[in-house]
Amino acid sequence: MIFRSLSGLWDSDEVYVGILGPLQVQAGDGPVPIAGTRLRALLTRLAVAAPEPVSVAELVQALWPGEPPGDPTNALQSLVSRVRRALGDAARIEQVPGGYRLTVEGAEVDAAVFGELVATGRRELQRDRPAQAQDLLTRALSLWRGEPLADAADGPYATATRARLQELRLDAQVDLIEAQLRLGRSADVIADLEQLVATHPLRERLAAQLMRALAATGRQADALAVYERLRDRLAGELGVDPGADTQSVHLAVLRGEIAAEPAVAPAANNPLRRRTNLRAPLTRLIGRDAQVRRITDLLADGRLVTVVGPGGAGKTRLAQEVGRTDAAARPDGVWLVELASVTEPKGIGPAMIGALGLLDTRAVDRRSDRAARDSIEYLIDVLAEADCLLVLDNCEHLVAAVADLVDALLAASPRLRVLATSREPLGIVGESLCLVPPLGLPPVGATAAEAAGYPAVRLLVERGHAVTSEFEVSPATVEAVVEIVRRLDGLPLAIELAAARLRVMPVGEIAARLSDRFRLLTGGSRTALPRHRTLRAVVEWSWELLRPAERLLAERLAVFPAGATPAAAAAVCGDARLPGTDVADLMLSLVDKSLLTVTGGSVVRYRMLETIREYGVERLADRGEAAAARAAHARYYAALAGRTDPLLRTGEQLAAIAALNDERDNIVAAVHYLADSADPADRRAALALVLHMSWYWQMTGATAEASGLLAVAMAATADDEQDPLRPWAQALLTLVDTFAGVGASSAMADFRAESGRIARALLTAGPPPSSWFAMVPTMLALFANDADLVAQAAASSWATDPWTRAALAMGRALFAENEGRPADMRADIDLALAGFEAIGDRWGQSSVLSSRGNLRATSGDIDGGIADYERALTLSRELGAAEDEAMIQLRLAGLLMRAGDLRRAQDLVAQVHDPLDERTPGFDRRLFAAGMQAMISLLAGDLAGAQAQATQLRGDWQRRGADPLQSHAVAFVVAATAVVAVHAGDVDTAVADVRTGYPIALRTEDMPVVATLGVAVAWVAAAVGHPDRAAVALGASARLRGSDDPGDPVVARLIARLRGDLGEAYAEHYGRGGALTRAGAVEAIDPDHALGR
Repeated sequence: MIFRSLSGLWDSDEVYVGILGPLQVQAGDGPVPIAGTRLRALLTRLAVAAPEPVSVAELVQALWPGEPPGDPTNALQSLVSRVRRALGDAARIEQVPGGYRLTVEGAEVDAAVFGELVATGRRELQRDRPAQAQDLLTRALSLWRGEPLADAADGPYATATRARLQELRLDAQVDLIEAQLRLGRSADVIADLEQLVATHPLRERLAAQLMRALAATGRQADALAVYERLRDRLAGELGVDPGADTQSVHLAVLRGEIAAEPAVAPAANNPLRRRTNLRAPLTRLIGRDAQVRRITDLLADGRLVTVVGPGGAGKTRLAQEVGRTDAAARPDGVWLVELASVTEPKGIGPAMIGALGLLDTRAVDRRSDRAARDSIEYLIDVLAEADCLLVLDNCEHLVAAVADLVDALLAASPRLRVLATSREPLGIVGESLCLVPPLGLPPVGATAAEAAGYPAVRLLVERGHAVTSEFEVSPATVEAVVEIVRRLDGLPLAIELAAARLRVMPVGEIAARLSDRFRLLTGGSRTALPRHRTLRAVVEWSWELLRPAERLLAERLAVFPAGATPAAAAAVCGDARLPGTDVADLMLSLVDKSLLTVTGGSVVRYRMLETIREYGVERLADRGEAAAARAAHARYYAALAGRTDPLLRTGEQLAAIAALNDERDNIVAAVHYLADSADPADRRAALALVLHMSWYWQMTGATAEASGLLAVAMAATADDEQDPLRPWAQALLTLVDTFAGVGASSAMADFRAESGRIARALLTAGPPPSSWFAMVPTMLALFANDADLVAQAAASSWATDPWTRAALAMGRALFAENEGRPADMRADIDLALAGFEAIGDRWGQSSVLSSRGNLRATSGDIDGGIADYERALTLSRELGAAEDEAMIQLRLAGLLMRAGDLRRAQDLVAQVHDPLDERTPGFDRRLFAAGMQAMISLLAGDLAGAQAQATQLRGDWQRRGADPLQSHAVAFVVAATAVVAVHAGDVDTAVADVRTGYPIALRTEDMPVVATLGVAVAWVAAAVGHPDRAAVALGASARLRGSDDPGDPVVARLIARLRGDLGEAYAEHYGRGGALTRAGAVEAIDPDHALGR
C-alpha cells in the first residue's frame, strides 16, 4: 500500500486516499474496497479538492461528463450514500451548502503529501542540503503508482489536474537529479536523464544536467554533443539560443572545469528493499535534535555508529528516530533488532533474522551451536548486497558477540550500515560514537517562563500532562520542577517515572522524596557512576515506595516477559504469603505507581517496563526465589496451552488465537525453562507444551518458531526414547520442516518414502497428544502419494470427534483433487464444510471453501467459485494467517481473470507480489503471483509487458533449482511463460519452456497441475503446426483435471483457434484425448509426442 512508504505519518484511526494511480483507500489497518466506476470517480474528485467542498454541479460534470442523469441531485446523493457505507463512517463525506466535501486533511491524501514533500525537498536543495533533498524527493516520487486520477472520468477538471500533477512530478524528478548530481552520483542518473531529455528535448535544465553528468563521468565529447543538439533544436523550433545558465555549463565543459567523479556501484536488487519494522512513536522525542543530526551525519560518513550513554538516557528512542529519518535514504530499509530478550550469544543471529522478516528456518537446528553458525552465515549471505540500516538495540549484555557479528557483516556487506545502542562501545575498527548527554537543564533560580524552555522541563511537563491536566510550571511550582530535573540529571527515564507520580502526589512532595531516596544522584559526577547504578537508583526509588505486598508481587511479576493477565498473575504469584485474591487490587496499585502499564482489549493485560522487570528478577534471585517463580510461571503456561489448544478447533477459535498471540513470549520462555530443567518430568512437559502449541503455529503460519521450539523440546527429551509423545513430535517436525522448506533439496522419491514410513509408524503408535494430530498421518500419506495409505489414515480409529472427521474428509478431498476425481472430491468437500460450519472453525471453512471454489470454477461456475474464495478470504483475514490469505487472494485473482475483471485481479495480485527472492519463505507464493501477473498482462493486451514478466520469471525459477517442494509453482509459471511466448511468436522459447516444465509437473503427481502444463503444451503444438495434436492434448488435460474447465480464458482462446483450424474435426480430436486413460493422457501431453519434434 502507498501509505506504508510514509510510516509514522499516518494515524491508524484515520482514512487515507491515494489518487496518484488507481484509487486506493485505507482505513484503520487495511484497505477499503471501493467498487464501481462512478463511486471511485466520486471519491477521486472529492479527494482532489479535500478538505475544500465541491459543488453539486462540479461533481455531476465530473461523474457524467456531457451526459447527466435525469435527476442528477438524487443520483449523486445515492452515490454519496454508497461511498459513505464503504468508508464505514458517514461523517467522512460531509454535505455542505451547495455540495459535498471529504473531511480529510491534506496529509491524508497522497497527492497533497506529494506536493508538500516536493516543496520541502526543493527548499532543502535551495539551502544546499542535497542529502536531505534526495530523501524527501525520493519519498515523494515513491507515492506514484501509475497515471494520476486513473479512476476519474475524462473531463476538464481531471485533464487539468493530471497535467498539473505530471508537471509537478517532472519538476520533482529534475530536482532529485540535481540533488544526486551534487552528491556525486552522476553515473547513476545518466540513463534517466537521457530518457528525460529525449522526452522533453526543449527543457534546458535537463540538457544542462545531462551535460554535467556526462562531463563528471569523463564523457566530455558526449556532453558537448548534447549542447549542440539542444542549440539546433531551440533554433529550429523556437528561433532562440540556449539560456545563460546552459551556456555557462557548456563553457565549463569546454574548459574542463567539471571534475570527474569516482565510480559508485549502483544499488542491487534485494529482498529487503523499501521495508522496515520500525514502529510509529507514541510520544514526541524531546531535546534530541542535535543528537539526531550528529548520528545522521556520522552514518553518512561511516558505517558503524554506536549510541552510548547511561541507562534511562533514551538511547533506544533516539536510535529509532534516526532510523525513521534515515529510512528514505536506505533502498533496502531500516530494521530494528531488539536484543533485550536475547539471553545468549547464539540467539543474536536468529533474533536478527526474525527482525528482518526473513524467518530462515535453515538456521534452526536441533544443535544450538550449529544453529548459531547457520544463522550468521545466512545473514552474511542475505545482507551481502543490501543497502540498509540495522538498528541493534540493547547490546550491552552481549557486547563481545555483537561486536564479532557486526564486524563480520560489515566486512561482507559494503553498503550495510549499523546503528547500535549499548552501555559501552563495541570496540571494533571503524566505529563512531555518539554520547547521549542528559537533557538540557535550567539553572537554579530560573523563572517559570525560563525553565519551560529547557528540554528536561518540557519532558516533565508533557508526560505530566498525560497523567493530570492540572500540572503546570508556574511560579508556585518552578522551584520543585527545577530541583526534580536537576537531581535526576536530566535522564529521560527518571523524569518520566517522576512525572508518573504526579497522579498521586504533588510536585513538591516528589522533590522532597528525591532528596531522601536518590542519594546516589546527588553527589559527584553522574558520568563517573557505573551505567547500571543510575537505573538502579531510579528503580529502587520506585521500589521503596511500595508496600511489602506490592513489592513482593512486583518481583514475582518480573518473571513474565510478555506481561500478565490478572488470572495468570494470581495463579503464578499467589501463595500463602501473597493470597491470590489480593493480586488484582495490588496490580491496580502498581499501575497507579507506574510499575505496571495496562493494555486494553477484551482481556486486560499488565506489563512491566523492561528495566524494572530486570530489577525485579535480580531481587528474586538475591532472595533465592527466582527458580520457584520461573517454575510456577512455566507450569502455568504449559497448562494454559493444554487448555487453549482444543478451543482452536471450535467457535472460540479467534479468542483462543488472540490469547496465544498475547502469551507468545511467556510460552516461549516456559518451553526453554522446562527444556533446561534437570527434572525429566519438566522436560517431558516441554515436549507436551510444544505439541499443544503446534496447531496454533500451523494456523498462523509460524513455521520457523514451531521448528525451533520442536527441536529444543526433542533435544531435551533425547534420552527418553520411550516417551509416547516423541513419535508424534518427530512426525510434526517432519511436517513443519516440509512447510518451512527445511531439507527441501532432498530427492522427491526419498521424501515421499520417508513420509510414508512415518505415517505407517504413527498408525500403530499411541494415541495422539491432541485431536488435530489425527490429521498428521493423512497429511504424510498425501505427501507420500499413497492412495491406500490415505484411505487407511483417514479411517483411523482416532476420528471420534466432529472436527477430526471434518478434517479427514478434507484430506480425502485434497487427494481426490490430486487424482483428478472431482465427483469424489465434491462429496468429501460437502462433508468437511458442513462439519466445520457446525463447529464454527474458520480455518477449516476457509480451507474447504478454497478447494470448493476451485472445483466450482473448473466446472464452469465462475461466480460460485468467486463467492467461495471471497468468503474464504474473509475468514482467513479474521484468523490473521498472512500466508494463507495471500494464496487465497491469488486464487481469487485467478477466478476474477476468468470473469474478465482484470482490474480487480490486478489489484489482488499486486498486494502479494513482493520482489522474488528464493532465500525467503513464500517463494512459491511469489512465483504464483508473478506468473499470474504475466497472464493478466497478456489477457489485457499488454503483450510487451507480459513478455518482460515472462523473461524475468524464467530467470527466477531457474535460479531456484529443482526444489521438489516448489514444483507446483514452477510448473504453473513455466506454463504461463510458454503461453506468453506463443502469443509473442517466440515458438522456440515456448517449446523449450514446455520441455522443461513437463518433468517438473509430473514430479508433483498432482493431476490438475499436470493438466495446467498440458494446456500450455497444446498451445505450443498449435503454434508449431499440429492443431490435431493440440486438440488431443487439450482433451487429455481435461481428462487429467477431471473437467473441461470452460471458464479459463486461456483455454477458451485456444479452443476458438483450434476450431478455426480444424472445423468439425476439433470435437473428434478433443474427445479422443478426453477418453484416454490417465497414463495415456499423460503421454498425450508429453512435448515429445505432442510437438512431433
